[in-house]
Amino acid sequence: MITMLQGKWVSLDDKQSFIIFKGYQQIDVYGKEVLDTSAINFYKKCPEHFSAKDAKAKSGTHLAVAMPDGDILCYEIDYLTAKSLHLIYLPRGNMLRYKKL
Repeated sequence: MITMLQGKWVSLDDKQSFIIFKGYQQIDVYGKEVLDTSAINFYKKCPEHFSAKDAKAKSGTHLAVAMPDGDILCYEIDYLTAKSLHLIYLPRGNMLRYKKL
């Protein structure tokens, strides 16, 4: 899963919104502006605590993002192929759809 995520993805709902995965980092970009660079990891369920120092998992049903401000964002990986990524933002349930560039 970590291998399939690598690269730049564009939102299908907002062509200015991108996420870039480099190793265990997620870079959020809007237009040409980098918004955040965050550590990521995979879990079987959303973690209560997450640190960039946690052991790295190569796959899991949930993608956790440790934001620079200390918040943890959690997404369920609904669909992942070489060209498509669908994430469900938890706990709200918003579907985020991306295409690989």
